[in-house]
Amino acid sequence: MTIKPRWDDAARLFEQATRAGVHDAPALMLQALAYKHLGRTGEARQLLTRINQPDANVLIQRGLLAFKEKEFAVAADDFQAALGRDPSSFVAAYNLFLTRLWDNKIDLARTALASVLPLAPSQGERRFLELVLVLLHLLPGGTPPPEATATLSSMSDEEERRLLELFIGLGRFDVAYPLLSRLAKLIADHPEYVHVSVEGHADERGPDDFNQKLSEDRARAVMEFLVKQGIPQARLSSIGYGSTRPLVDKKSEYALLLNRRVEFTVTRHLKADGSPVVGAPSLNPMKDMAPTNADDAPSVDEPGPASDSAPKDKQKGGAK
Repeated sequence: MTIKPRWDDAARLFEQATRAGVHDAPALMLQALAYKHLGRTGEARQLLTRINQPDANVLIQRGLLAFKEKEFAVAADDFQAALGRDPSSFVAAYNLFLTRLWDNKIDLARTALASVLPLAPSQGERRFLELVLVLLHLLPGGTPPPEATATLSSMSDEEERRLLELFIGLGRFDVAYPLLSRLAKLIADHPEYVHVSVEGHADERGPDDFNQKLSEDRARAVMEFLVKQGIPQARLSSIGYGSTRPLVDKKSEYALLLNRRVEFTVTRHLKADGSPVVGAPSLNPMKDMAPTNADDAPSVDEPGPASDSAPKDKQKGGAK
């Protein structure tokens, strides 16, 4: 049986402790986390700023809260400061990269990502981040390595799907363009894919009607791109599920990122005996690519060593 934390009770308890004169860093941190889970972001940030000489975990939490309020410059400063406290923190480095990318600071995102690579917690995760870096260098102003084409050609289906989910979830169709082009070619080259359903998803933030429209728009944009690449409209459809089908049932920024995604469900032509045509790669969603508990996500929600929050290598033969 899973016992869910009661953050409202926790908040009241820590408020009583504060009124009684308890102002040490651990108490303030825990009270801030309770406020964060209750959606009281401003109060949580205010508490964290009262901690003198904050360690990397405190700075990471400050950065996540600033990111949530779309104060990207402040978030980047906090993640950078966290790296100053703990240069080995994959969590701080990865979140700094995501912040730069979300803020459309592509040059800074490339620089930040290059610093993340040596900190990757597994070979699979490093491989995935190297693919991300190659794609970022294909954008204007980048310097693609000579082996860029060969690197992208060597991607597994799972790696390609994860990259698509990352960049489409971020709304970065410019970065996802090479991947979407490959997807269009894959569908065109395999007529046994008689129908591909493009399915959009949103995270839980925002009203239900907003999330529904956002997910529909996300799926429609991908479908329209595929049509422009020459895929017949009759082979495609799009649908949005809003926030009703989360991939990860967690509250961290990384979990929310994973839940903003596009998936593809394929109807294949079958042989007379009912078996699928051999040789065609699968486009079915890989549910086990996402972390299933808080310890798997790069963005920490609770205080603790950064290494405990790093993603683990779960994908067979590739990135997590």
